[in-house]
Amino acid sequence: MTKGEYIIGLDVGTSGVKALAFSTSGRLLGSSKAGYQVISGEPGRMEHDPAIIYKKVLQSLKKLMRNMGYPPFAIGMDTMMHSIMPVDEKIKPLGNLMLWNDYRSAEIAENLKNTIEGQAFYRQTGTPVHPMSWLTKINWLQENESGTFRKARYFIGIKEYLLYKLTGNLVLDYSTASSTGIFDITQKQWHNEALQWCGIETNRLPGLVGPEVILKTSSDDIEDGISIVPGLSDGCAANLGMSGISPSDLTMTLGTSGAVRFTSAEKKTDDEGILFSYCLDDLFFVNGGASNNCFNVIEKVTKDLGIDLKKIRKNALDPLWAREDGIFHLPWMFGERAPFQIYRSITGFVNQGDSHTPLHLLKSVVEGILFNLKLIAGKLKQLSDRNFECIHLSGGFSNFSGIKALSASIMNMPVLIHHSSEGSALGTAYFAAKQTGIEQGYENVSKWNPVVMEFQPEPQKSGRYEKLFEQFVNIIRNYIDNKV
Repeated sequence: MTKGEYIIGLDVGTSGVKALAFSTSGRLLGSSKAGYQVISGEPGRMEHDPAIIYKKVLQSLKKLMRNMGYPPFAIGMDTMMHSIMPVDEKIKPLGNLMLWNDYRSAEIAENLKNTIEGQAFYRQTGTPVHPMSWLTKINWLQENESGTFRKARYFIGIKEYLLYKLTGNLVLDYSTASSTGIFDITQKQWHNEALQWCGIETNRLPGLVGPEVILKTSSDDIEDGISIVPGLSDGCAANLGMSGISPSDLTMTLGTSGAVRFTSAEKKTDDEGILFSYCLDDLFFVNGGASNNCFNVIEKVTKDLGIDLKKIRKNALDPLWAREDGIFHLPWMFGERAPFQIYRSITGFVNQGDSHTPLHLLKSVVEGILFNLKLIAGKLKQLSDRNFECIHLSGGFSNFSGIKALSASIMNMPVLIHHSSEGSALGTAYFAAKQTGIEQGYENVSKWNPVVMEFQPEPQKSGRYEKLFEQFVNIIRNYIDNKV
């Protein structure tokens, strides 16, 4: 192995960091991963300590490079969306990172969402008016932590913090900026009207960089001179790494949270202000809906029911799929972003009986999560005015026994499984390869991450699940103010 023969895809998510080394033809050569814990407290507070994330990023990069023997040709970086914190003039944090699932600004979002002003912000930024966004978080800081708000020289997220620590540049890429709610996704600049509403000016935000910009490491913490491509948001990276830019394909991620997305050459916003439209680069957009509730709900329920997750990873639920046992689960344990916005927890079992075992209950939880994502897919079909041909499936929960086939039957659509389920890390590595000239376009994503398996819907199960889905929709109308 000689210097320059691999690219690192650095994926910084809610629960941990992954650094994966790929050859210049997309072959996985090595990996290093590290986890960290969310800090929670009073209702709605969900944070991360940025210093801990930076420490884990360094550990992962150094371990991977040590194992590889040489520095990489380049590092592509993607990070979780919507995180924000105030920092001083030396980029020293004045508080923790507020995460995408921090709901302290829920009242502000709810009051703004259906106003003329809020609807205009959504159309220009592509980000739903929601407590996940910088738009409402900055306003919340101004109203509730005014001292910190005044002291803050900048407001930045984890992407900008890591880039600054590694390169000395305080910048943000279009892809990640487009999830803030204060970035004009058409003009590719900060949206002045949204900034005025927040009470800040552009000089308190990071500089914006297009996809052509390549930075160099310049830090005492890591070897100097390594190219870093600022890259993508984790959602856009996952979409690229699994389906490329095909507008006829959906990508569904089953991770800590869930999402359904597709790529197009134009931004797509809906009348309800529920779906997002984020920049992939300066030409393409990733459109979709994100759910707060996926594997995080599975973890909580299995713990409460005393079920061993290892058994679920294998085949404990397989005999129960598509059985009509009458029980349903309301999946919105952590509020919701799509297919409708919910600013509080709505969860629990419906029609639970004495005959239902813990496994029956867990089965209904999994089905409820997938029914919820099916509602998002339906909204995307209306938005795109097309029938999608297939779903590219990714995320850790997709590797559990039966989930791939179950997804095909519930969605009633072919589900494609790729060689690597690490769509975000691979997508951001491919993006770095494209920006550094190794790849000339997006055409070879399928060569980097080929389809290795296809699950077709089973007609009998799909028919049963269509009936169960209709029952689910009828039930949830009673719990979410008839938003379905």
